[in-house]
Amino acid sequence: MPKSTIMLVHGMGKPTDEMFNQWQAALKRIYEQYSEGELFEDRFDCFNIEYDSIFENLRDNWNEQIESILNSDVTGLPFPSEDDLSALTEDNFYTTHIQDVLLYRFVPMVAEHVRSHVIAKINDVVQAVHSSSKISIIAHSLGTSVIHDAVNAMYNTPGDNGQTLSPLDFRFQTVAMIANVSRTLKTRWNPYDPLVRPGLGNSSNYVTNTFLSTSHKWDPLVSLRRFAPADNWPDAETVSKGRVSVVEPSIITRPNIHDFLHYLENPQVNIPLFRMLRHKRFVNQGEQEAAENAYFAANPISAFDDYRKELKSMLTGEADFSWKRLMDVSKDFEMLVKDFTD
Repeated sequence: MPKSTIMLVHGMGKPTDEMFNQWQAALKRIYEQYSEGELFEDRFDCFNIEYDSIFENLRDNWNEQIESILNSDVTGLPFPSEDDLSALTEDNFYTTHIQDVLLYRFVPMVAEHVRSHVIAKINDVVQAVHSSSKISIIAHSLGTSVIHDAVNAMYNTPGDNGQTLSPLDFRFQTVAMIANVSRTLKTRWNPYDPLVRPGLGNSSNYVTNTFLSTSHKWDPLVSLRRFAPADNWPDAETVSKGRVSVVEPSIITRPNIHDFLHYLENPQVNIPLFRMLRHKRFVNQGEQEAAENAYFAANPISAFDDYRKELKSMLTGEADFSWKRLMDVSKDFEMLVKDFTD
């Protein structure tokens, strides 16, 4: 039997080999807690998909253009100051995190370049693995929006042969959105009415057999426009078959609650994830209850009371949404994480 394939897609910021290795190590450790002796690597192959190089290349190009401007005789012309121009390419939280989000959401040419890059990476993986392999995607943060859009584009854009990919020809096993921001960063496709949803039967209106979305109750970066579909989304039969899971965990175990590992280590997230990656009877009800009880006992709510109080001021609803609000919350959250980590 061919192994299943997992594509890991990073979120905001610069991904590193170390980060992806930590993700894979956590998936292995958690899977083997439940797998009754089966090794993770005997069941799954993992492939890392990055898109940050698109933003980095753009910043490098800007840097060259800015240097050219500053070396020119622009005295008296209404150009921004040298400091303002140089700030666009500095290596800091704004340029490597917030700026990437803004570029993806508001500059269609950049978003299209990112999507095309990711689609090419996905196609490379699909072609590299055995045709009968179950292929899944686990995306985090900004990556959830990128994957939502890229997968929609895959099935709506003709390929080199002039043909459009059909869900009847290829479907993903699982699409898992960790710290899902696909509603916040919605571009061309509505997160609730796309092809990126689970389904049943021989239909062309869905592209994944199962779908997981997680958004932590206290995560300010997902709270402003939370992915929260109706209880019967996408339809009652698909829900009844356990093919969709929308999880809102609430336990805090570390200051950076937006972190991929903070989500993954919670049994309320990792058990439905592995059930979708393997089969719906993976981890029985008794094992699930035992895992959750142990996790809750090890991480009492009171441990982060002071931190939770600070987070409360950042958790505003959709009525208060604005892009300035999101940027302010992002910067405040980054400072709060630093304050409580140091």
